[in-house]
Amino acid sequence: VDMLDMVGIPSARQRSKEYPHMFSGGMRQRVMIAMALSCSPRLLIADEPTTALDVTIQAQILELLRQVQAQEGLSIMLITHDLAVVAESADVVGVMYASKMAELADVKTLFAKPLHPYTHGLFRSLPRMGEKKHRLETIAGNVPNPLHFPGGCKFHPRCTLTKKLAAEASSAETTTVTCEGKPVPVLKRCATQEPTLREVETGHWCACWECPGYANAPETSPADGDL
Repeated sequence: VDMLDMVGIPSARQRSKEYPHMFSGGMRQRVMIAMALSCSPRLLIADEPTTALDVTIQAQILELLRQVQAQEGLSIMLITHDLAVVAESADVVGVMYASKMAELADVKTLFAKPLHPYTHGLFRSLPRMGEKKHRLETIAGNVPNPLHFPGGCKFHPRCTLTKKLAAEASSAETTTVTCEGKPVPVLKRCATQEPTLREVETGHWCACWECPGYANAPETSPADGDL
């Protein structure tokens, strides 16, 4: 009851005896947060906490998470596909694709200077104030089947950068893969060698062979305090 009261459930003692279908979507999210906090965790993993909620309720849930973080002194791992939520709520952002970390940086750096082609694709797909487009840009192809991930960089069949560079490279440096049922040329290294996460700029990690500065960057993993 105390936990329900802490997350803003009105008449917490009475409502603790009610069934889930008697709560709104936002209230259910608050109950889930209360359940997660009942064990006094040091890390709260919030997986899509604002999905299927309207914008007003989303804002309330995000504000609740911030309040809980400040009161309890815990860390929050926020998993979301909503870049607006990321911009508003995150301190450090890790962009993942096909189970691998593609890019990692503090939120201001990532939004100001994205480096990985997948991150660029995500930002290009967003509508922007003042821009008139008939259609939003999309990332070609589909997310690969986890049972049959492609070799090399998992993003290479959909990557516009490797396709562009392959068009300018010699035949010895390229190979052909399939994207949306069509053969497309890509750089051979992208299709055969998987890049690791490297610190290409101070506090900014990227896993892309063609990322500026990647070739000379050391193969290091981010440690506590690096961001």
